[in-house]
Amino acid sequence: EAVERLVKLGRRHMTVTEWVQLCKDRCMDGPMLAVGTRFLHDTGAVRFFGDAGALAEGGALAGGDGVYLSAKFMVAVMTGVIRHDRQALQDYFISIKNRPMQRSTNRLNATGRLHESLVPFLWPTAETSRAARAYWAWMLSQGRHEAKIVADEGDVVRALGLLEGFDLVVRLRGEA
Repeated sequence: EAVERLVKLGRRHMTVTEWVQLCKDRCMDGPMLAVGTRFLHDTGAVRFFGDAGALAEGGALAGGDGVYLSAKFMVAVMTGVIRHDRQALQDYFISIKNRPMQRSTNRLNATGRLHESLVPFLWPTAETSRAARAYWAWMLSQGRHEAKIVADEGDVVRALGLLEGFDLVVRLRGEA
């Protein structure tokens, strides 16, 4: 019930510390915190990829990038990677003749390895690069639309944590 209320108020995710406090405020402390978190994760009410057993000690050792509350957010995150129109990034990078980004897109499509240079092209945010803004303008000109649910850099960090938690991507850094 508390999670539903938070989602209705616009919360998509929260830190482990916030989650521990939310649960303690509802008398879910100690072993019940771990059991409750596992239950909510298993039923899909929330997603937590850390060690639920460590939550009883205050969450510092629990790991995980946070607790994901909003199913709509989780679906939008996955849609950024697993598109119905998987050709959009390829078409764009072909149109601007950017071969390194084409290779990164091919790698993502073939193996699920996400190069960090592709991150701004997965979800439209206000805090994106000039190249990514050009891509999103191109998307609109092509009649393609994306949900703007991944709204800022904080959401992007949580989105990447979610994808890694579901083992949907492996982030690559460095040379494209």
